[in-house]
Amino acid sequence: MTEQAAGNWPLIPFSEGPAVCPGRHLVLLVSTAVMAALLENSQLRLKDPTRLAVDQLLPATLNHYALRFEIRD
Repeated sequence: MTEQAAGNWPLIPFSEGPAVCPGRHLVLLVSTAVMAALLENSQLRLKDPTRLAVDQLLPATLNHYALRFEIRD
């Protein structure tokens, strides 16, 4: 493998195998606690609800970084 090809590996944050993330469970626990605190007295609403349909499967190419939400009290 060339040096350039070795640098083209994708980042897979919670991969399995010898490079599995040792803090993956902690990250999931903390992010769940943050979401619970946000939703305790509020509701999140998808800003563009036409992007996702409740009765449809998630698109395989969904860019979850492009989803935008607003908080409603």
